[in-house]
Amino acid sequence: MDPPQYETSVVRLFVGHANIVIWFSDPVPYEESHLTAGLVGALRKWEQLYYAGLDDDFEWRSDELPGQFNAQGRKLAQGLAKEIGDEFQVELHEAGATPPWPLVHSDEAASNPEAAAAFRARAATARTEWQRTSRATSITDNDVVVGGWYAQSPDGVRAFRPIGGDVPGPSG
Repeated sequence: MDPPQYETSVVRLFVGHANIVIWFSDPVPYEESHLTAGLVGALRKWEQLYYAGLDDDFEWRSDELPGQFNAQGRKLAQGLAKEIGDEFQVELHEAGATPPWPLVHSDEAASNPEAAAAFRARAATARTEWQRTSRATSITDNDVVVGGWYAQSPDGVRAFRPIGGDVPGPSG
């Protein structure tokens, strides 16, 4: 089984968490993204537009603002996709929309190889962590691996799966 695409190939673009609008499994600090200064500046302005457009009740101050915010987001998603290249997709979380979110993809190699390398490195780390975690959470009984997530009883005798009942734990 492979790690989720959100950890290896889909970069999400959205406002509202961690003061960063780029997420690739986790928030991607701008200085670690290696994106151009122009794109980073535009992303920060886009985030400011969002917060400036909301009142104290987190409602849009005018009916035009969500459309302006979304139009700017589409341009930024295209710019991000162009910089990181055809290995990745950019998922744009638009104001007022619900999933599935629009995906933007470049058909060309990265215009910013350093940024593409930064995202590629994050994807490689995610794959390695996924493999490590998958091995660590496998249940072994008589050398038969029954993979997946489980909880183990405090005495280590039983392992409990989320669906389908329990299975013998590693020691019994």
